[in-house]
Amino acid sequence: MALMIGIPCYGGLVHCEFTQSLLKLCSMLNNSNLKHEVIFLGSESLISRARNSLVAKFYSQSHFTHLLFLDADLMFNPECILKMLTHEKELIGCPYPKKIINYHKLKEFDDPQNNLHMISDINYNLLTKGKLKKTLIEARDAPTGCMLIRRSVITALILAHPERKYRNNISGMGGDSDNYFYDFFATGVVDGIYLSEDYYFCYLVREVGIPIYLEIGYTFGHIGRQIFYGNLMAQFERFGFE
Repeated sequence: MALMIGIPCYGGLVHCEFTQSLLKLCSMLNNSNLKHEVIFLGSESLISRARNSLVAKFYSQSHFTHLLFLDADLMFNPECILKMLTHEKELIGCPYPKKIINYHKLKEFDDPQNNLHMISDINYNLLTKGKLKKTLIEARDAPTGCMLIRRSVITALILAHPERKYRNNISGMGGDSDNYFYDFFATGVVDGIYLSEDYYFCYLVREVGIPIYLEIGYTFGHIGRQIFYGNLMAQFERFGFE
């Protein structure tokens, strides 16, 4: 197993809280003898093109078996990434909160400061029905801010969508990457809904028959004007889910 960690850095910047999480992750990967390389992509204002570029970098180097997308405005527990790897799924993500406080949830707590992970909004679209008994669940979509993609997923998409190949005109990727630029992280309308680049990617993945999973048992912080925390499993246990 060899992991490429791809990090789009808007404006060439990362948050210090993210960097601390990343350093802990790299330390844990080293201790577990898991080969990995961190690739930062700065100076790219278009997130869909940034993700396509990182996929091209990943796929052009045949020794990489997995691509881990991490967004530079997240705080995360590195044990979550190891858990994702042990699940051995082709595509698995971790949900994290939107940069907003849900004041309806806030009213449920006398001590919201000690329940910050419970008062956020987290997007999800589950395929699992009934009471949740475990933190690994099948879903319709997964966010790319924390998404683990096995190499076989990209292979399947390339075979299914040769028409999505495009000519790269952005310098700096190097190597053989130019042969592997495909617009898999597009945006567009599907079934009357405008999909962002992560949900569009998930749509393409489902179309080739690959299931999508979420690991929902960990708390993430999403850094904005303040740090917004969220734990989807904990919120399900308190509020239920639709």
